[in-house]
Amino acid sequence: MGNKCTPIKFDQRPGTKPIVVPIIDNKKLKKQFMRWNSLERRLGSNAITRLRELDHQRFKRYLADGPPDNIRIDVWKVALEVKKIIGLDVSAHEDHTYIEKDLDRTFPYHSFFLRKKGKRALRDVLLTFVNNHPELGYCQGMNSVAGVFLIVSENATESYAMLKSLCYGFGAKLLYEYEFPLISVLCQEFHSVLAEKMPDLDKFLKEIELDDHLWLTKWFMTLFSYSFHIQCVVRMWDAVFAYGLGYMVNIALGVLEYLKPFFIGKSLQDMLEFFPGLREIVVDIDLVLYYSSRFVVRQMAGELQCRSYSLSQEADDRDPIKTNWEATPNTTQNSKNVLEGFSECFSNNSSKFFV
Repeated sequence: MGNKCTPIKFDQRPGTKPIVVPIIDNKKLKKQFMRWNSLERRLGSNAITRLRELDHQRFKRYLADGPPDNIRIDVWKVALEVKKIIGLDVSAHEDHTYIEKDLDRTFPYHSFFLRKKGKRALRDVLLTFVNNHPELGYCQGMNSVAGVFLIVSENATESYAMLKSLCYGFGAKLLYEYEFPLISVLCQEFHSVLAEKMPDLDKFLKEIELDDHLWLTKWFMTLFSYSFHIQCVVRMWDAVFAYGLGYMVNIALGVLEYLKPFFIGKSLQDMLEFFPGLREIVVDIDLVLYYSSRFVVRQMAGELQCRSYSLSQEADDRDPIKTNWEATPNTTQNSKNVLEGFSECFSNNSSKFFV
């Protein structure tokens, strides 16, 4: 969204939140507009697609730097290789009850979802997804991801097409498959790099025994959409769509480096009170992404594919994967039930997260 913020200010009293005053960087906005406008003059009306085909590296750099708001959705569609979808399937599904519960929890204060039209669009996107992909079904967290697509595009059919491409073309289905293979690998890589590059912060998090399920799992499962301000989320997604889902590790590390002055020395309770408030804060996302770019994270695509196949075979040997909240202990839903209790730590949270 092209925002730049003043440096974050920290109140040293326990439990207080950082204060950030957003400032519109008109110079950067003008640069972005001129960059993409010049592409259209040189490459024609299909400029975004042609740029990706002719110079993929430049396309990724431009995307990661942030396209103008008015063409962001078009750039995302090219990055995700979205195919045209005609029509939605909003017929009843066994997960309908759980989807309905999440409608009021999805960006509850955003203007798009304050209207009945917005909630209806979200319902249509999620129902269409589970009706067309019953093997994956519905997992809470998908609602936040679909919500971002709707906020940016304001089109249900387009948002479903992007959610489908994100999961089945870009690899995000591994966030929701049996035993959540992608989340496991991302968390392992995150802690490996954190211990190497920021050992003091790694030691601190271990000392206060901050469980990943209280924060990091949520960040990865929803591509940060549940835990951060929407203005920050869209810029995070620019970078993720440019460099791949593995780049979420870079972003998570960048966030911690940015917030490190606040974290060190705080108690576990302070941290638990702070994390939900990140959704209300517009941090200097450009600085966060700059920090993110300085970390080198290994490529994980091959390992993820192998692990996904192995876990899927294991699931097939047991029970069919269920997608409701009453599954038996030997299914993937058991993992979700184990994590549900963590949401109770955020008792003042109007939109509880049940993984």
